[in-house]
Amino acid sequence: WLNNDGPGPFDGPETLALAERCLLGFSAGPPSLPGLYNNYKRIVQTDDHVMILLEMVHDARVIRMNDSHGPADNRKWLGDAIGRWEGDTLVVETTNFREDTGLYGGDENLFLTEHFTPLENGNLLYDFTVQDDTAWTQPWSGAYVWKREQSRCTNTPAMKATTPWGIFCAVPDCWKVKLRLPEINHRVACDI
Repeated sequence: WLNNDGPGPFDGPETLALAERCLLGFSAGPPSLPGLYNNYKRIVQTDDHVMILLEMVHDARVIRMNDSHGPADNRKWLGDAIGRWEGDTLVVETTNFREDTGLYGGDENLFLTEHFTPLENGNLLYDFTVQDDTAWTQPWSGAYVWKREQSRCTNTPAMKATTPWGIFCAVPDCWKVKLRLPEINHRVACDI
């Protein structure tokens, strides 16, 4: 390419990967895969939405609850995520990705099913199944535990929170969210 006239492969930001342009974190997904650093998550829940904020590049996934997917021509880097409850487990199905996704190898045909299940010890089991017939010969899955942070959160650029259902870390009085778990009666929490 050096001997040819015209732009080369690195002459503009459009030719760089999404993570290099800080548009999506390299471990952000979805699915959310553990990376070398910046693995904290913050979960905020309202009656109609669940938001998962990833520390890496501060990617925010907004999951609409009990809704239907939007039109297939409305594609997003993080996809169109729809959630529902199956007991205490949040099940999220995501489709309508752009051609470039946060999952290396995936494309606009990616379909993702995720399960977020609270564990007795306060941690959260995250498991997922990826389907994309144009990228892989069969669906594949993974699972790992999102450990609950026991220290109190502070207002720092990398606020720490790895949390199940509605418990989240925020600047005091920044958000007030009704929690889903009935045994927890406070409205703002930073103890994770």
